[in-house]
Amino acid sequence: MRFGWLAGRHGLSVLAAPVRVESDGRLPFPVRFDDATFAAGEAVVADYQFDTYRLSYRYLIVDRPTVRFGLGATALLRVASIRLASPVRSAEKDDLG
Repeated sequence: MRFGWLAGRHGLSVLAAPVRVESDGRLPFPVRFDDATFAAGEAVVADYQFDTYRLSYRYLIVDRPTVRFGLGATALLRVASIRLASPVRSAEKDDLG
């Protein structure tokens, strides 16, 4: 989802791009993830998250029919997570950047 706003020489843009995937099944071989060991044949649920949020501001310094030049700044926030869970154990790796 993206939202943009322009007023004269000022521009603001907001972007939200959440991504989440969930899957389940049985492991074909043992898996070690974040200090937890899941046995072969164990039923697991895997969750993957990768959300991105961005806020941008731009100021047009030159706004002519033949030339447009501006300066701006962008702030980006990323939230990432991978989680593996079974009925007896779970492990999760988070990252914020």
